[in-house]
Amino acid sequence: MTKEIRKAYLLGAERAVHLLATEEVARYWDKESVLPGMTVGGLAGHLARSVLQVEWFLDGEIVGTEPVSPMRYDARLVGTSLPDSALNVGVRAER
Repeated sequence: MTKEIRKAYLLGAERAVHLLATEEVARYWDKESVLPGMTVGGLAGHLARSVLQVEWFLDGEIVGTEPVSPMRYDARLVGTSLPDSALNVGVRAER
């Protein structure tokens, strides 16, 4: 990981932690977020998990395949703008 990428990740993670610790998030935890079907708490959990996943992915074992680049990963997310897409339903189910 380059120093620039590491710095950008750490800055984003720090901002996410500060955001998640705000009174506004706590106050609206059970209210609907800007994402239909997901509460503020659910969205906050999804954000927190995205910060934690970096370590999980970096520590994970690569089995039988080559690593997926960020561009290839994002390219596979076609059609996920629909609230009822399989990926979005799965994200909401993680709550």
